[in-house]
Amino acid sequence: MKLFTTLIVFFLSESTALHAQTVTDPWYNLAAGSEPEGIIVDASGNVYTANRYNSTVSKINAAGSGTDSWATLASGAGPLYIAIDASGNIYTSNTGNNTISKINSSGAVTQSWSLSTTPSNIVIDATGNVYTTGYGNNTVIKISSSGTLSDPWVTLASGTAPFNITIDASGNLYTGNYNNNSGTVSKISSSGSLTQTWASITSGYAAYVYVDAFSGNIYGTTSNSTVFKITAAGIVTDPWITLTNHGSGYRLITDDFGNIYTTFRGGTLFEHTIGKITSAGYLNESWVTLTDLAGAITIDALGNIYAVPISININVVAMSKIATYNTWTGGTSTDWGTASNWSFGAVPVSTDIVQIPSGTTYAPGFTGFSTTVNSLIIASGATLSNSGSSMTLSNAFTNNGIVKFGTMNVGGAVTNNGSVSNNATLNLNGSSAQTISGTGSIANVTINNSAGVTISGGTTTVNGTITPTSGTLTTGGNLVLASSSGNNASIAQGSGSYLSGNVTVQRYIGSNSAWRMIGFPFTQATNISESTLAGFYTSGYNAYTYNEANDDKTNYGNSGTANVGWTHFTSGTTSAKNGILLSGGTISSTINFSGPINTGTQTIALTKSQNGWNFIANPFASAINWTSINTNNASLVNNAIYRYDPGTTAYATYVNASSTGNQSNVIENGAGFFVSAKSAGNLSIAESDKTTGTPLASLFGLQPIITIDKSIIKLSLAKQGDQYADEVVLRWGVDPATDNFDGDYDAYDMGRAVGPDLSVIGNDKTVYSIFHGSALKTNDTENRAVQLGIKNMEEGTYQIGIQLLSAIANGNKAYLYDSYTQQYTLIDGNMDHYIFVSTSDTKSQSNTRFSVIMNAKPITDNNNTNYPITLLNNPSTGNLFTLYSRNNYNQLQWQIVGGSGRLLQAGLLSNVLKGSTHQINAGNTSQGSYFIKLIGDGNALPVLKAIKN
Repeated sequence: MKLFTTLIVFFLSESTALHAQTVTDPWYNLAAGSEPEGIIVDASGNVYTANRYNSTVSKINAAGSGTDSWATLASGAGPLYIAIDASGNIYTSNTGNNTISKINSSGAVTQSWSLSTTPSNIVIDATGNVYTTGYGNNTVIKISSSGTLSDPWVTLASGTAPFNITIDASGNLYTGNYNNNSGTVSKISSSGSLTQTWASITSGYAAYVYVDAFSGNIYGTTSNSTVFKITAAGIVTDPWITLTNHGSGYRLITDDFGNIYTTFRGGTLFEHTIGKITSAGYLNESWVTLTDLAGAITIDALGNIYAVPISININVVAMSKIATYNTWTGGTSTDWGTASNWSFGAVPVSTDIVQIPSGTTYAPGFTGFSTTVNSLIIASGATLSNSGSSMTLSNAFTNNGIVKFGTMNVGGAVTNNGSVSNNATLNLNGSSAQTISGTGSIANVTINNSAGVTISGGTTTVNGTITPTSGTLTTGGNLVLASSSGNNASIAQGSGSYLSGNVTVQRYIGSNSAWRMIGFPFTQATNISESTLAGFYTSGYNAYTYNEANDDKTNYGNSGTANVGWTHFTSGTTSAKNGILLSGGTISSTINFSGPINTGTQTIALTKSQNGWNFIANPFASAINWTSINTNNASLVNNAIYRYDPGTTAYATYVNASSTGNQSNVIENGAGFFVSAKSAGNLSIAESDKTTGTPLASLFGLQPIITIDKSIIKLSLAKQGDQYADEVVLRWGVDPATDNFDGDYDAYDMGRAVGPDLSVIGNDKTVYSIFHGSALKTNDTENRAVQLGIKNMEEGTYQIGIQLLSAIANGNKAYLYDSYTQQYTLIDGNMDHYIFVSTSDTKSQSNTRFSVIMNAKPITDNNNTNYPITLLNNPSTGNLFTLYSRNNYNQLQWQIVGGSGRLLQAGLLSNVLKGSTHQINAGNTSQGSYFIKLIGDGNALPVLKAIKN
């Protein structure tokens, strides 16, 4: 039963309290005189003690209710140490009768092994093998998981006298040896080979050894009042800690953060205390003072320490419980700042190790303030939200749950098997080297530690941005930059050598079969083969690089396209800075490649042996800003970039001079793109060219947006029913732009793989996607025309989208002219599209059917586009005319009248909606000119002039 609970609090100042721990002493009273020498806790928080005096095992549940004689061993067994396997079986080493006992989860002794000598401490490996030491005959004894006894399993040198044993994560065993009072530690591999002996322990025997799972270091106590340390690399420090006024440390354990807790034996001053040594080596010998002498100790997954006394000369054997973590109980609210939500009854302060368990009534969160704690543990299934706030962890962060939002400043090691999501940031800003381990994901990471950060184990997946502020991130090949349909993880601008080791770069591709222009940000050539890509494709595909020397020079002036330089390959390496084209096939979402990442200024060799088309890759794991790149390379390349957008199945282009085009100046990471070289040379892309901007045309098919500037028209062409359109941009008046190709202002049309291709045809027959004409005069009287070109047009209904992005300068008016129907559409912002029909008549499919004309004088009696009803096909498609309505009508009457005024056909349309089309039949009339008279809801509408083929 619980007698009393003490909250230990040290006041540092008037406003700052130190929450050290809470102590419940006694927490549970064992039978008088039981002399518990061994103690262990299982995954459910049940505590077991091996009681040497009465040869029993006691079990106490996490709530503090127990059974003293839960298991009874043979009389005189004298159990000294205790261990538990993954199945919940208990093992005791019995010094009274030289046996090992196995006890099942019900408390029944199911097996006993007789040994050749007296056993001491007992450990169990990950596969269920049991090990103990034979002090009297210098041996290590093994009982296999199937129950086979090997006695001895390993024989050590005469006089070694191994008294204590511990095990590391790899299955290596370590024994603490009396060794004729000189003290050694032996290392034995999982196969039973003696691999190392450390003999530099301070005079006196090694009383107890323990492997710290946090660091892999071995810690041990000696008979002459010291604690020694052997690092995972085998470096011995002894004395590491010198104790005061007692013979030796007795038992020790470590917590999840590398803190060491020890009890004492043989002195007088501290035998009632538990000492604490931080991982940095700071000692507090009187960390907790107990009523009885402190003996065996253990720690559970929640950071609770349980201690039992070592003396039999007491009437009540009091087990104590020390809560070392301030644990979220969450019974009151979600508010971090509410004291009643915490196990200490107080809001965490800077010295607290804080734990967030799962299953509480409320999950914790804090908004609008910052807090500092020592360390933080988030359990699996638990969530912490800290929107708009920050948390500082002086030491370690262990996350098996979910962190949402905010910034977490971490000064120690990060163990992440959960997720840090929703744009949350881990800022690693410790003063000594830090590590990241685990297999979790992190939204954003800032490396701000001059001593460096190492990903030491597992695979860390970053979904957002890595920001290298200070120090080097050493990946160990354990870093993944994730890619999804909405985002590519990136590495922001850094300086110096801020990254070491391979990085796995994911590239989301999607599931359709459109072309993809990709690239990888590696310092070395990328190996690609059909067998490599076959893992990402579920059906056939092709892969290409581009060779400018193989381009067709005669193609340059007529179309501007760069299509004949493609080089197909089935296997081989591509330059790390050249783009790759993937086409065809059905793609299974994501491609992964690994290599060392480019950092610092990158140069890409451009050629100009033919047309100067160079297909290159973004060299960084970051979006880059074409504006700044082009500014620094203006003498080498023309001002446009060209990206293929698989969503629109068309090239997206951008020109810096007026921020125009159907993509932005931002080139996403992982993108391949075309530039047009003015001459051969090295294109320079610097760390400062990285950007956090958003690409508008991408591998993902994002909808393009345009930056508005003066005198700009954007036109788009799509067949009705198609989701995406091909676009061109026209602009006038950028000084000193001309009506011919200007490398600083214009962009070539690169063609379109699927669907109708819209372009501008220049006076020199160059084909543009972005065209900048010379300045417009006031009320320009030149009737200046810009010819549009359409390729791949079939029979059907099409729509030209019309956007006036800025008013036409100097009082001019622009018209879209359809030479087939002789219709003019005023581009004034009121008309957002023009619908037309392409028929079997070759004239209706003419490549030069449309143009944009300044200050034209349209024929006002021929279906003025401001009319409420217009014709989409004029001449007609056979006997059928198609009406397009710009208004809503309950009833629309129509009549087809001959030139003499004779009524030929008539009809009535009901429920005519704005934007709808309707066909009327001219019957068996002969070819020629006719009039269509219309009455909408009783009102006469303008007469349309119609031509029947």
